[in-house]
Amino acid sequence: MLSAEDLQLLRCSASILLEVTVSSSEEISAVAEEGAIPKLVSLFSSESDEAKEVALLLLGNISADSLPLRDAVIEAGGFTLFLEVLENPEDYADTVVDAAAQALVFCTRHNLDGPLDEDLTHQMITALATFIESTENAPSQSLEDALMTLARVIQDRPTTIAAVDTGITDQLVQLTTSSSRRVQYHALECLTAFTFHGLDGIDALIDAEGLESLGLAMTSPHFEHRSVACRAVDCIVSSIPAHVESLIPSPVVPALARVVSDEEEYAELRYRATLALSTLSGKASGDEELNFIIKAGSIEAFCSVLQPSDYNDSLLALQAIIALVSQDWEGQKQAVERLNAAGGVSRLRDIRDGVAFRDQAIGNMAQMILKAHFPESSQHARVWTFGISSAFCTLKKH
Repeated sequence: MLSAEDLQLLRCSASILLEVTVSSSEEISAVAEEGAIPKLVSLFSSESDEAKEVALLLLGNISADSLPLRDAVIEAGGFTLFLEVLENPEDYADTVVDAAAQALVFCTRHNLDGPLDEDLTHQMITALATFIESTENAPSQSLEDALMTLARVIQDRPTTIAAVDTGITDQLVQLTTSSSRRVQYHALECLTAFTFHGLDGIDALIDAEGLESLGLAMTSPHFEHRSVACRAVDCIVSSIPAHVESLIPSPVVPALARVVSDEEEYAELRYRATLALSTLSGKASGDEELNFIIKAGSIEAFCSVLQPSDYNDSLLALQAIIALVSQDWEGQKQAVERLNAAGGVSRLRDIRDGVAFRDQAIGNMAQMILKAHFPESSQHARVWTFGISSAFCTLKKH
């Protein structure tokens, strides 16, 4: 049936097989056992664009079913076809390019369970990068699929280095402002994948001015954009001092403060932003860095999460406030004034007086800040006699 030259018969065959290859594993396996995979690879050599599209779609569907079938498609040369199309998109109809990009998404579905071998993975990264670089007139769906696949196969330092070495980073940064929301998201996914595995990807992102893209994404109205950007920032904050220093004079800091301040934000994302901003506040040093943190609205953001009922967020906020108001620096007075103007005194008292017994550590911290900087508001506090860290006993009286 698959060898028929008649296009009408091909359309009928394709319709039936496409339905079969998205159904049960048993039916897909039966199709493969009947020799469909090599026949589909042969079908791609047809001059018909429709035949090429059908061949790629069916091979992709079959490879998505299981690792053994994926490996069978690779062994028969199906994987090579996918890469050939993406490396030379100008030689194929848009429908064929779409089918190749979709097939790669399916072919890498089981990558976490059974990654492709190193050579195939590097070939795929090169082909994907080549295609993404030539996307000026590429169909949006195929670009989305290529970006999705690239993010999926960057799983360790070697694959990160392979992707960075293609020179794709600048293009990924540009695509974060694409007119397509899904293209934006998958480009952010790729950049975030760069930050997960060693220093090379973070270096590339920073060199390509990707921090501006992360800051912009964190102010997006779309939760998935804010979330994926925050994951990247988490990695950078935990990286080497040079990477942390690059964040402090960047749009990422005010973006973090905005997420932390948004009481309507998802709790998990708000916590992660609070953690990142608190960590940056603790690592900032020198008047210039501390001033940038303060002017980004960090004090006000930390005040907004001070709640007796929320131990984790309050602990991070208190640690950051202590770091910002207790260091001897030119903006210390301004930091204390901003804390007061943001309603910090009443929130600190609420923390001090309202926490449960098991959360008394943050009550101690709140009282320490009040006593050091707002002594008139520190009276009549509940007295905690234990659990006070020596680190908080060094607070300087303002």
